[in-house]
This record gives sequence, structure tokens and C-alpha cells, in this order.
Amino acid sequence: MSIARHTVYNLVGAVLPLFVSIVTVPAYLHLIGLERYGVLSVCWLLLGYFGLFDIGLGRAITQQIARVPVEDVAQSNRLFWSAIWLSLGLVVFASLLLVPAAYWGLTLIKFDTAEVAAEVGGTVVWLAFSLPVAMIIGILNGALQGRERFAALNGVDVLSNSLSAIVPLTIAWLVGPTLWMLVAGALGVRVLSAVLLFYFCRRSIPLRRPVKVHRGDARGLLSYGGWVSITSIIGPMLVFWDRFAIGWVIGAAAVSIYVLASTVVQRAAVLPNALTRAMFPRFAYGSDDYAAKIQGQAITFLSVVMTPGMILVMALVHPLLTLWIGADLARQTAPVLLVLLPGIWFNGMAHIPYNYLQATGKPNVVAIIHSVEILPYVGILMVGLYAFGIPGVALAWTLRAVADALLLYSRSLGGLRAMRPVTAAAALLSASTVAALLLPAGSALRWAIMTLLVLGSCWQAYRMHPEIIRRGIGMGLSRVRVLLAGRTI
Repeated sequence: MSIARHTVYNLVGAVLPLFVSIVTVPAYLHLIGLERYGVLSVCWLLLGYFGLFDIGLGRAITQQIARVPVEDVAQSNRLFWSAIWLSLGLVVFASLLLVPAAYWGLTLIKFDTAEVAAEVGGTVVWLAFSLPVAMIIGILNGALQGRERFAALNGVDVLSNSLSAIVPLTIAWLVGPTLWMLVAGALGVRVLSAVLLFYFCRRSIPLRRPVKVHRGDARGLLSYGGWVSITSIIGPMLVFWDRFAIGWVIGAAAVSIYVLASTVVQRAAVLPNALTRAMFPRFAYGSDDYAAKIQGQAITFLSVVMTPGMILVMALVHPLLTLWIGADLARQTAPVLLVLLPGIWFNGMAHIPYNYLQATGKPNVVAIIHSVEILPYVGILMVGLYAFGIPGVALAWTLRAVADALLLYSRSLGGLRAMRPVTAAAALLSASTVAALLLPAGSALRWAIMTLLVLGSCWQAYRMHPEIIRRGIGMGLSRVRVLLAGRTI
């Protein structure tokens, strides 16, 4: 099956829960308040982070199962169960390390009310229960990705991610906004997700009866996963340390402001994540020539789609945010979102070399790059936080995303030359950020300049990939003709 079709499956799996999230955010703010929402957002990050503490076994099982022929059922079954038993063996160690760290991290946040602060202890207990479930889900996800079963995987993701937003909200509405109840509801959804994923693994790997850990498979999984685990631990710290820093220095309510901006921006990563998730197994078993070809196509495609869209969001940022969360929060959120947008563009581009390096057995390169980044990033972030507040944190994140992309491309196929086709797009995006930040919202000059930049990005996209633009315009015009014909009838 084609990469394009797998990418569509991945997009559907990400976009449908996105709409649920967008709709439920205002309801969460109304039912549980700004402070609880800030703490809850940190808890969701911890739930995701716990799943990464599997020393890279989820990524390792993807890479290794992708290399095993479908006909070799015995080896696939042996690899799967070896990964499962190793993952379960890590639960005790991970619990001893991560649960106290989660409690410590949550207590560092400044709370405006004693009632919310008192709920932290019970919340951490439910986070601890979520750890083994999260680690098992990582293995199940990895196995299905390795077999390129993206339709089943994304079907479960849509259900799980949607319910993860709806169930806690329903609990807050029916019972009350107590934090531990909301986290317990999310855990119940994850258990359901694990059961469904195992069902599809049983059919797709396919699975036979459980077997003991195979020494050779365990050595291969741990050797590969050891390097991936460094990225799995450091990567989320690079992405999410900003929330903890804001909560520590300013307070939980300020975390919500940053999370609202970050929520919008992170959704732009849906497309590169969907695309490279589909490309990973092909990178794992394809030749260098094939990898270079699909890498070049992916870079061009992401630039063509993402750049005009992001500049358009910059032009309309104030009215869009006002419509979503109200004028007061929109004024506080807009500058943060504008600073983050260029960073997520570079972060999206970085998905390609990141996945290529891991898929081709070079996770050590990614781990070393992320290890080098962490101390400078934390230092710049804290300086930005104390000097400029929340926008300073956003600037630090964007600078790190730019550096991360350049470093990853420097070690991937073609080096930094691979990014040469998108330098004009990056320049247009940077100019749009400066204009949107410096010019008053609603001014005629701002609208004129942003309109020119949107049109310029569309022209640049057409020059890079005219067939995509023509095909999109043709499909749009055909839909309009069908609608007009229907009205005439």
C-alpha cells in the first residue's frame, strides 16, 4: 500500500480528535477553571511521557518487525513477546523513578488555591497506575506500525484520543472537577485502547502463543532501544520543559495561556507526523536511493502545504483566537502563538531526518544531538522567561527547533543541501512573523503586508510543486460546479 494512503490514515487519526479537542477546550475552561486546566495539561504530558520510558522498545519493535518478512510468523511472534516481557520488566524501575519525579514536578507549580494544591497527591496515584498501560501501548503501537497496519492503528487512535477528551469532561460535568477523577477517567480510556490494539496485533503480526524472552532478540531490541530511549527521555523534556518552567516561575494559570497557544501550534505537526510515520517502515527496509527520493518529495510537499497555511494563520490570528477563546485570552495568547509558529515549521521539517536516522539503525546520532541541545536550551529558556515572560519561553522553543532541524539534516541524506529548496519558504515565514508581531492588530498596513506575504507564499508553493496546486484547485472547482448544479436542479 502507498505512503500517500498511509499518510491519509494517519491524518484522519490525528485530525478527528483535534476537532474534539478544539471543541472541548472552552468547556474545560468553563467547568474546571484556568488553574485546574493548567495542571491537567501537565498531567496529560506526564501520561504521554510515561509511555516513552520503555528504553525505546516501541521504536525498536517497529524497526525490527518491518525488516522481518510477513511469512516468518515465528520470528515476528518471538520479537513481539520479547518486547512485551522486557517492557513489563521495566515497569517497577520506571515507577520508582518517574512517580516521585511527577509528584515533585507538580508540587513545584504555584497554585492560587489550596483546594487545587491538595488534589495533587491523589492525581499522582492515578498517574502511577497509568504507567504499565502506557508502556504496553507503546509496544502495541510499534508492532502495528512495523507491519504498516495504519488503518487499524488510527482507528483505535481516533476512538482513544476522542474519548480521552470527552470522558474527563463528562466526569467534571456530572461529578465535579476533582483532578484525580479526571485522570482516572483518562486511564480507563487507555485500558480500552490497549485491549483493542492487542486484538489488531494478534491478527496483523500475526501472534501465536506467548514465548519466553529470546536472548538474541532481547539483545537486538535493547541495543537499538538504548539509544532511542535517550531521545525518548530527553526529547519530551526539550518539548515540554517550558510548561514546568512557566508553572514554577509564574504559576498554573500562566501555563494555561502557553498551552492554549502551544495547542494550536502543535496541531501543525499533524501533517509531518502522519507523513513520516508512514515513511518509517519504508526507510527501514528500502535502499539509500529510494530513501533519498522519498525524502526530497516529503520536504517539498511539507513546505508546499505548511508554509501558506501558517502565514494565513498569522494573518488571521487575532480574530480566530477571539472566536475560539474570547478577546481577553486571545490578546495574551496571540504573541506566544506567533513566536511558536516558525518553530513548529522547522520541527515539522525535522521529522524527516529524525525518522530516517532512526529507521536506518542510527538512533545514536539522534540521541547525541538531543543530548547536546538540552543544556543550552534550558539556559536560553530560563533567560527568556525571566526577561520576556511567556513570549520569551516561546522564542527559546523556536530557536531550539531551528537548531534541531539543522543538526539532524546535517547528519542525514544529502546534509544541509537537502533543505536548500525550502530556504525561500523559511524566509517568507520569518518575515510574516516579524510583521505580525510588530504591526498593530487590525491596522490597514498589517492587513496589506500579510496579504502580500500570503500571496507570496502561495506563489512560492506553486513554483515548487505546481502539480499539487493545480490538482487542488481542480478538485475545488469541480466541487463548486457540483454544488452549483445541485442548487440549479
